[in-house]
Amino acid sequence: MDLTRRDFLAAAAVPIAYARSNARPELVEGPALGAGFTAAQEPNLAYLSLTEAAALIKSRRLSPVELTQALLARIDRLDNAVGAFITVTRDEALGAARAAEQAIARGQYRGPLHGIPFGVKDTHYTKGIRTTANTPVLRDFVPDFDATVVARLKSAGGVLLGKMKLPEFSFGSAGEGGAFPDAKNPWNLSRTPGGSSSGSAAALAAGLVTVATGGDTSGSIRNPATFCGVVGMKPTYGRVSRRGIVAISWSLDHVGPMTRTVADNATLLNVIAGHDAADDTSAALPVPDYTRALRRGVRGMRVGVPKPAQFDDYHADVMRAFHDALDVFRRLGASVFDVDRRGCRRCAADRADCRSGVVPRAVPRHEGRSLRSDQRPARRRSGVAHPGRPVPARAEGPRDVYSPAVGHVQQTRRVPHAGHAGAGG
Repeated sequence: MDLTRRDFLAAAAVPIAYARSNARPELVEGPALGAGFTAAQEPNLAYLSLTEAAALIKSRRLSPVELTQALLARIDRLDNAVGAFITVTRDEALGAARAAEQAIARGQYRGPLHGIPFGVKDTHYTKGIRTTANTPVLRDFVPDFDATVVARLKSAGGVLLGKMKLPEFSFGSAGEGGAFPDAKNPWNLSRTPGGSSSGSAAALAAGLVTVATGGDTSGSIRNPATFCGVVGMKPTYGRVSRRGIVAISWSLDHVGPMTRTVADNATLLNVIAGHDAADDTSAALPVPDYTRALRRGVRGMRVGVPKPAQFDDYHADVMRAFHDALDVFRRLGASVFDVDRRGCRRCAADRADCRSGVVPRAVPRHEGRSLRSDQRPARRRSGVAHPGRPVPARAEGPRDVYSPAVGHVQQTRRVPHAGHAGAGG
């Protein structure tokens, strides 16, 4: 069985204050589901890892239809409380599951995603299925093609269960706001699941999907993954195509995998990564087998930790879990050391600029100026970005930008990566 982060800590004999991986949100309790499934059986299917489910499906010990039906029944029972989905694609999912089952029976197994139910953030274009970005502006928008990520998941035999919740246009680290009610954290429904990939993280934690995708511009995969106790990864820029994704910032947006285990995350990245000629920012590089890195372990790895001032005002429980995790790295042979952050002083100033709005204003202006004149959107005198809030007359057109501001933005984006060539985005 794949190790979750909780199993990983427990296996290293590190005392921890939170539950092991078999602990699940109380939402798993409920009445019998009918259709051949009971409440006792359903969580066992709902919390299968991707690698476990794939092995069972490949050996024909588990039907893709059974797995899909179990998750759909669970969505019916629990999602009114969790609110992870904007759209559930029930009929399409059952049709894809039946097609996968028939293909596998004919010996046409495509790989570990074949017959696996997945969800995608509702910024991902889905052909014939509405893509709302959780905004009234796009409530009825139905794309005529799939985002590249969605197309690759379908081509691998995946079963699309639906479109996942987010704050409006992905703006918001707390996952709040938009045309549809906010998602809730399955561990405590009074708490936020984080954002902006809130629905994907909440659905994974609640056992409503086997794997999911999210989008990350400034923490929008990693933040909700942390809040909900799942695994999220922001791939290096250009590694995963952004074609068919409702954008916040084309120069900063990333699409990445969200799962319940690290092994599943690597497996999902194997499927969605790769060059896309339709995305000008896509990296034309071969895709390695990311699961091979899991066998190397961490012995000899160097883990840098900012000095304690970085963690002022952090909750004691958070710091206790953080230091427990560092102890695991030490026990497994990694070297843990303090990082001298003198070279990052500029970052502190840039954080102040971010709070004051200098960088958020300069980035879109720079992006607008990077377009050729024939690519620039026509200015409109009116419009609606949020209900009841008019768009300024020049909001959709490029603005004059003082060139030092553009240079400052580019420096801001490079500073965190200095000395870390080849690191993830």
